[in-house]
Amino acid sequence: MERKLFSKFKTIFLNLIFSALVGMLLLDIVYLMPTQKTEINASNAIFLFNEEGSHQVNNKKYQVQSVTDDYSDSIILSNCFIRLKDQPFYSAALNGSYLSTVEKDGLYYPLQAYINYFSLDEPFWTVLDYSRYWNGYQVLLIPLLQFFTYPQLRTLNMLLLIVLTTAACICVWRKYSFKHFFAFLCTILSLYPFYLYKTFQTSRIYNLTMLAVIAFCFLKKEKRYLLFLYTGIIIAYLDLFSYPCLAPGILAVLVVTDMKGEKNNLKVIKSLAGYLMLFCIGYLGMWFMKWLLTVLIMGPDVLKAVLNQIMVHTGGEVTFAMGFGNLGFLIKTAFSDYILILFCLTFFWLLVLTIKNGYNKRTMQDAVLYGLMALMPVVLCIIIKGHAFWHPFFDYRNFAIAVFAVFSWIADIPDFKKEYVMPNSTENKEES
Repeated sequence: MERKLFSKFKTIFLNLIFSALVGMLLLDIVYLMPTQKTEINASNAIFLFNEEGSHQVNNKKYQVQSVTDDYSDSIILSNCFIRLKDQPFYSAALNGSYLSTVEKDGLYYPLQAYINYFSLDEPFWTVLDYSRYWNGYQVLLIPLLQFFTYPQLRTLNMLLLIVLTTAACICVWRKYSFKHFFAFLCTILSLYPFYLYKTFQTSRIYNLTMLAVIAFCFLKKEKRYLLFLYTGIIIAYLDLFSYPCLAPGILAVLVVTDMKGEKNNLKVIKSLAGYLMLFCIGYLGMWFMKWLLTVLIMGPDVLKAVLNQIMVHTGGEVTFAMGFGNLGFLIKTAFSDYILILFCLTFFWLLVLTIKNGYNKRTMQDAVLYGLMALMPVVLCIIIKGHAFWHPFFDYRNFAIAVFAVFSWIADIPDFKKEYVMPNSTENKEES
């Protein structure tokens, strides 16, 4: 047993080291590409940015859910062509530099700086480094910007989102049931995917979540620990604090659904804790590797920026009272009107089944497990209350986990009176 645990730990550690080195190498390679073509194709974004502004609301009824985050996309795009050093290895450690202006109020305005860069001859901007981030999306985005403009990339992103969403829905339906497909569809609707494709910042985690769901439906159980580990690694590489809990939370709910025939809730909780711990090891470990590599190349000053950002995201000027007030707002945003209508209809169906079939012990036990999953985004928003307060259009999407947990619990309710038994369980075999 100890040898098996040591072997798994060694596998996890080696995968982490390997991922960090490969991630840095890939950034080195794309930083060798010429920036002229990238800059030309990225310049087409200013027409959309001028029209939409930093945070355009696309639907007045769903203001938070429909925000287009051009503020972040201007940083993402300028990262792809701004270089402070000619050496690619140094640039990979610096990890891109973005344009910004610093006004009298002390705030940064990267979108205005981006527009100024392409519109004005005089340099009404400054260049800031992003050494505390991986921003590994550049590995994909820089090559794409050699061939496509920003508006064209939005179209490609929309097509990718449609394909991945459709594939994930089909996989859930085939592996589980129509009821679970319905639960998954309600979760997708709570994320408002019709607006996601417009912003790379918000669509990256969504697309990765759909990929993770597809992988989960095909992977054998003994390989799932690698899925959680690499989900954490890839999210850290592509993004940091947009809504990182979504992918592991959705996967964790699927784990509960998979183990619904397990009579020992403690065993399920241990499995969930193990999987989520692997995600945290991948996520936090990948960030530690970035900071370690950056410090070795650039010096310890980077750690000051890292610690400062951690303080800002976990609180800063946001008090616990403000954080808890914002928590209610985020939950209300996630469970918007039509999600509530769907929930009321499915809950009514639950009541009908309860009245018809009577009390079901298994259903109440499942409620505990799914309830724990629904609390995941609550805990996260308390921990990063600063980020959740200033960026609600990111963080409310973490509560899609709660939507999926609630609807999956209802989907798992048996439509017959006897205790639920898994189709392949020993009890069924004995009866037959």
